[in-house]
Amino acid sequence: MNRPAQHEARGLGPALVLVIVVFAAFLPTFWNGFVLWDDDMILIDNPDYRGLSPAHLSWMFTTFLGGQYQPLTWVSFGLDYLLWGMNAAGYHLTSLVLHATNGVLAYLLIRAILGRTMADSGALPAAALVGALAFAIHPLRVESVAWATARRDVLSGLFYLLTLLTYVRMVDEKERGRAWWTWFAVSLGCFVLSLLAKTWGVTLPLVLLVMDVYPLRRFAGASRSARAVVLAEKAAYGLVAAGGVAVTLRMLREFTDVKSLAQHGLLARAAQAAYGLWFYVWKTVIPLGLSPLYLIEPTLDPRTPRYVVCGLAVLVAGGTLIALRRRFPWALAAAAAYAIVVGPVLG
Repeated sequence: MNRPAQHEARGLGPALVLVIVVFAAFLPTFWNGFVLWDDDMILIDNPDYRGLSPAHLSWMFTTFLGGQYQPLTWVSFGLDYLLWGMNAAGYHLTSLVLHATNGVLAYLLIRAILGRTMADSGALPAAALVGALAFAIHPLRVESVAWATARRDVLSGLFYLLTLLTYVRMVDEKERGRAWWTWFAVSLGCFVLSLLAKTWGVTLPLVLLVMDVYPLRRFAGASRSARAVVLAEKAAYGLVAAGGVAVTLRMLREFTDVKSLAQHGLLARAAQAAYGLWFYVWKTVIPLGLSPLYLIEPTLDPRTPRYVVCGLAVLVAGGTLIALRRRFPWALAAAAAYAIVVGPVLG
């Protein structure tokens, strides 16, 4: 076997492992059916998504049903209906295929990032595989895969990962003096598609800036003009994100259950955000007592011990990571990216 074939085979192996393990882990979802938790409103009792005619597409791109703007997700449901009718197993198969694909994309992204920060060795593919498996079969992924309504999560996640992966490829091509505009356009297009599936990823331009600092190191030793170019790239992503924010704000006007600043003040929101940062970490490390819905008290008192402790912990952890940034740059970059990604849903 020649070297290119060997390299391709080594790349195919982890992908096959990921797909097999993900399907084995989520196989019971085929018998999950639809549930009376938004599936009735979104799918069972809703004829508007059942097809891809101009009338169906017009509805998909203008509706805020369920408190989400997700036209691309509606298109995927329309395809499901044409393929499976109202057979829930078919809808779950689509979600599972999307999630398995996300696992493979996570592997490729982790491998690309590790390839820049550690010596190329036989351990690199194994490390990337472990990281991708930790993401793909973690209990926190169950809701997005097993709940038909949550299709928006796996579909938007697919294009989010593609945005990051093609962005890293764009940077690689740029560093080698090759044509990079195609990868830039593809990355930007994937970002648009991610937001059309679900608008949760509006903070992605900031995540890209973090990646530019580490692991891509695009600012280290760069001239002022080179740094300006890096920032200008983010302006394009920022314009797309601004569109997502505008749509989200328009959607929020349709719903009256969003608390105002008078009802939920800045201090209370800061306390809730600090608690949320640690809550998601805790559930990732120890995924016990999981629930599809976590309620907080109607009137949040930021002086409550758990909020005070979490707030202090955020300050201490943040200060420590900043102080150790030269020794452990990956830790600060990972923490910053994490906070940016979950930021929109924290307070």
